[in-house]
Amino acid sequence: MLDTSGSMWLPEFMEQMLAVVRNFEHRGVLQKVYCCDVTLRPLKLNSSRMTGMTGNGGTEWTTEHHDQILKDLGLDSNLTIFYLTDEYVEFLDEALEDPRVDLKIINIPRCLGWE
Repeated sequence: MLDTSGSMWLPEFMEQMLAVVRNFEHRGVLQKVYCCDVTLRPLKLNSSRMTGMTGNGGTEWTTEHHDQILKDLGLDSNLTIFYLTDEYVEFLDEALEDPRVDLKIINIPRCLGWE
């Protein structure tokens, strides 16, 4: 899951998120890639970038997003989501408590030493 809100819409952050996605893909642990500001959208990965990435608004992450992904993957629970974000996200604390999903937060600006 890639946070594509306005605060994450910097080339350095986008490049780092693509690098993380490529790493997961190379390791064979990537099922699907999505982006989200408020609305969840699936992405397609090609040789040099991700297509379909939109955003640049505010950011929300809720259990309703989990519902949508679980349904999309044909699962009821036991899903791990890696959320690449700056953590300026409404409702994130509530989503972290969802027992169906193991939500892992990767703070991209912090990883790059920006915070």
